[in-house]
Amino acid sequence: MVRNLSRLITISAGIALAALSFVQGWAGIFREQEPALAIKLAPWDSRARAVLASRALLQSTDAKTLAEADILVRSSLQREPIQAIGLRVAASVADIQGRAELAQKLMTASAALSRRDVLTQLWWIEHYSRTDDVVHTLSHYDIALTSSEDSWQILFPVLVGVSGDIEFARPLGDFFSRHRDRPWRAQLLATMIGSVSDPNSLMRWLPAVLDRSSAGDRELLRNLMQRLVDAQQFDPAFDVYRQVTARRDLSSEQPRNADVRSAVYPPFDWDLANEANRSAQIISADGKTIMTISASDQRGPLAGQLVKLSPGRYRFGLVMAGVTVGDGLGIDLSCATATIASQQPPRSYPLDTSSGSGEALIETVPGCTWHRLVLNYGGTRSGDFFSANVAEVSLQRQ
Repeated sequence: MVRNLSRLITISAGIALAALSFVQGWAGIFREQEPALAIKLAPWDSRARAVLASRALLQSTDAKTLAEADILVRSSLQREPIQAIGLRVAASVADIQGRAELAQKLMTASAALSRRDVLTQLWWIEHYSRTDDVVHTLSHYDIALTSSEDSWQILFPVLVGVSGDIEFARPLGDFFSRHRDRPWRAQLLATMIGSVSDPNSLMRWLPAVLDRSSAGDRELLRNLMQRLVDAQQFDPAFDVYRQVTARRDLSSEQPRNADVRSAVYPPFDWDLANEANRSAQIISADGKTIMTISASDQRGPLAGQLVKLSPGRYRFGLVMAGVTVGDGLGIDLSCATATIASQQPPRSYPLDTSSGSGEALIETVPGCTWHRLVLNYGGTRSGDFFSANVAEVSLQRQ
């Protein structure tokens, strides 16, 4: 009888523990999404009380809500004094009540307990922003972004908003230089490049923190260059081009890759057509690189790039490799600045390459600095076909 009673007590205790575990498990599941339900399931769940208080303060800070949140968080901390959410909510209550010193002490304790509580980090970001302490503000951005991907959609727009601010240029440069290994770095920089209202404002700090030896950073430089070109800010775009290609001695008044060796970074490298009836590509042949161009039944550009030209005349030249089939090749020169281009149509010059080379005397567009230099196919008859290999391109001031 005693043995059976002992066994019955053991079984009953086991069932009770299992039930308690079950209730705590479900309370934990509901704690974040439905803290009120979690409290009903497990009235002793102190963290659910803290979450409920936190949610209330996010919705309102009126006197009634503040009093209810204060009661909830006090009961939460009485049951479990060492918890990040409870300390953060207590700090928020103190902050709203004007007890700044207590709020800072409680938030310090919350931050020490958990780097993953994003709302704690947001409080510190706001705190240091109010005191114009950019360095500490950015340090808490780092903690929040590193510890929680959910914070990215909240914090990225804020950082994009200040990325063009001259006062943030040096701190942002230092910030990104120190945190090259962060999981958020590439996506945040890409977001800045794509979203900032004036991409030229990023030139104060962004190129200096990007490393052209890194494939990811080269892609960011390419995106920045293209964004500047799209904004018709050609001079800073060309500066980025020279950085990403490590060819800082390049002249903007000469065709880049005149030996047609690369089309990696258009429009300052060759921008090659890739259409069914009109195409260009750069290939290696007999130890040299050549640009192969071909077109049939489709007029239009084959290859082009941006060049910065002083006013005047230039002699454009091509050296061909192998046999040229057909005719109709020409050079078009137009202004890259939209307002001028709308008033000045492209200037077209035919090229006779049947002898293995071709030349044309071209003239800049009045009032224009950056021009689009385009190899163009102008065949007009149905069934026309053109094919050639370009070995070298030249442009000389006359």
